[in-house]
Amino acid sequence: MNSCIINKYAEIIETRRKIENEINELEQDEKIKRYLSLKEENKHLSDEQSYLYRRVKMNEYQKCNHIWVNSKIIYNDMMNNAITRCGCIKCGLDQSVTDRQRGWLTFDEQVMYDFLTQNPTNINIGTDTDINCDLSLAKAIYKRIDEKKHNASAIDKIKYLEYALYKIRDSKVTDERKNNRIKRLGLKKCFRRWDSSDVWSS
Repeated sequence: MNSCIINKYAEIIETRRKIENEINELEQDEKIKRYLSLKEENKHLSDEQSYLYRRVKMNEYQKCNHIWVNSKIIYNDMMNNAITRCGCIKCGLDQSVTDRQRGWLTFDEQVMYDFLTQNPTNINIGTDTDINCDLSLAKAIYKRIDEKKHNASAIDKIKYLEYALYKIRDSKVTDERKNNRIKRLGLKKCFRRWDSSDVWSS
């Protein structure tokens, strides 16, 4: 038993020695030196980009005169009540990220999470439309409205949004037309959350 362990240990030492020697030789190669240098520089730039992106988004959320839609409504059977989470159709700030653990969020969602926890009163800024709608859908429609009616007031843009949602939800269309609509709005191919009831969960 002991001899097997000693032999295995000695084998590992010898193997690692050979590997380290080969690594040292490779590190003298100019192309590999260049590769390692670029990799380190890219890592530094990536970190700096993430830092600056975070600052840009934080500033955007802070300055935005939000237009809120009800993007998630959680019904509690035991308490017989509902909790509403809103999303801004202008800047994309999504209050529902605070319902999850930060470690499970994407980088973008973590930025939102940090902003909302550091600025809890920010959710009181802006206009509450009381519209029940998937946030990605509402954002996509608002973006097109803002492009075509940029000088319209926020109230008028909200009315255009309500009318657009009414037309979408009231009309029965084929799957092909739905797919075309998804493409026009720039939504994900798997998008299916057209109705106001889609924001409800339990």
